[in-house]
Amino acid sequence: SSSMLSQEVSQIGCDLALCPTKIQFKDIGGRWCNCIDAESRAITLDYRLIQLPKYLQRFVIAHAFAHFLKKVH
Repeated sequence: SSSMLSQEVSQIGCDLALCPTKIQFKDIGGRWCNCIDAESRAITLDYRLIQLPKYLQRFVIAHAFAHFLKKVH
């Protein structure tokens, strides 16, 4: 469910000292994540992420947090 995945996103972010302030799920058109505003640490994930295996969810989430550290990586 999205609430369980939100908890996972928050846990991973806080483990990296990058606690997200806002987590949302929606159709973002062919991308897995959108982290436009790194200063506010708002993260938008495609709702289809819920359908992926847990190890791929974690990869996408970790990749999203990489954008907070370095926008172009």
